[in-house]
Amino acid sequence: MATACIETAYSREAKMGYGRCRVVRFGRRIWLAHVLAWVDAHGMLPPEDKPCVLHHCDNPPCVNPDHLYAGTRADNARDKSQRGRDLNSRKTCCPKCGGSYTRYVWAGRPQRECRSCTDDRVRDRYAKDENYRERRLEIGRESYRRNWRERYANDPELRDRRRALQRARYAARKSGAT
Repeated sequence: MATACIETAYSREAKMGYGRCRVVRFGRRIWLAHVLAWVDAHGMLPPEDKPCVLHHCDNPPCVNPDHLYAGTRADNARDKSQRGRDLNSRKTCCPKCGGSYTRYVWAGRPQRECRSCTDDRVRDRYAKDENYRERRLEIGRESYRRNWRERYANDPELRDRRRALQRARYAARKSGAT
């Protein structure tokens, strides 16, 4: 970047330091000074596929249009993580009990949790509610039944194949028993 940062004259957010303003451009309210600077420089709102205005300089109060670019929320999260501004990613232990985090993937997204706090939470649920285990098992059975109905009820070939397999198992059990 050849040019220096230009810091906003607007008031700043206490937490992150972004300039705050209240202006309407193109029928949309704009609350952040760097977004207003980008809109004024380009004469339009950020495109639909890149709705966020991001900083190259990593200086929240900067409103220099040369330092701003349009990006996605994923770009914003990636920049935040690479620049070390993602405070939660730096935590290595649970603030509640001091235990270490366990990393795992759920629904294709990386997650982390404190095993000791999770175990305590589950233990408390079982202690408070005697029927918790039965309800969880019933939910599992119901989802199995629902999945079976969706898979087999609508496909006659699968249904017939499954019935033939059940008949064969029954015949094998009956012939082995006598």
